[in-house]
Amino acid sequence: MIHEDLINLSVVAVLSAHKRYGGVVRKVGTDFLLIDDPAAGAALIALEHVKQLRLGERTPPTSPPQIDAASVPVHPASLPDTLRDALCTWTKSVVQLDGAGPEPVAAYLLDVRTDYLAVSVIPEGLLYVPTRHVQLVRPLDVTVQAEFTSWMDRYLVRFAQADRFAEALSYEAGIAVKIGRGGPDEVLGVVRSANDHFVELVVSPHELVRIPMHHVKSVSRLQPAHFDAAEVANDASYAVRNPGVPGSCTGI
Repeated sequence: MIHEDLINLSVVAVLSAHKRYGGVVRKVGTDFLLIDDPAAGAALIALEHVKQLRLGERTPPTSPPQIDAASVPVHPASLPDTLRDALCTWTKSVVQLDGAGPEPVAAYLLDVRTDYLAVSVIPEGLLYVPTRHVQLVRPLDVTVQAEFTSWMDRYLVRFAQADRFAEALSYEAGIAVKIGRGGPDEVLGVVRSANDHFVELVVSPHELVRIPMHHVKSVSRLQPAHFDAAEVANDASYAVRNPGVPGSCTGI
């Protein structure tokens, strides 16, 4: 594989002017590097977002913000060779996720679909993140609090049974959502329509905004989760458990 000569060498992966991750390369996948930082721990770095790989630097001049938790030890041989399949091994656990917004977030990884992740975060509840925007993922060695689990389960009532990101967005038609998590790219509005190329949001009583799909870094609902079991049971677009989603890692 490309960059296989970097295994066991120290590198600094430059993701942006203000975000770098350094350490020893432990695995080279088809689209990621597993880099083990002596302080922060091991993380998957998506090659698509790496602007430079700098060799010979011991400490990154600028490190990315970190979630205050240790990493779970990662055994390189146990990881599959693609980013998506590697992430599938971390479902039902807490990870540091970079790429859904300007800051990293501690997220409970619910499922990995064909081209997006479904995670649970506070305060959004259920958050969909296109895989193309995932920059860094670090598994966290933490204990999930019981109150978080109960709160998260209520949002799973309306978990889209969609294999692809555009399809999941189309199920939100008529629903108020937030595109992005902070920063200049955040947009609030009611979904009018969505397809592989763009999503349309009604952002005021008279304004319609069309956002190219490749600029949508994450989507979450603005309104509280709906807990009417009878209505949810009759809604074919959502399911608490859906083994029929072909791209699902977990079958939810």
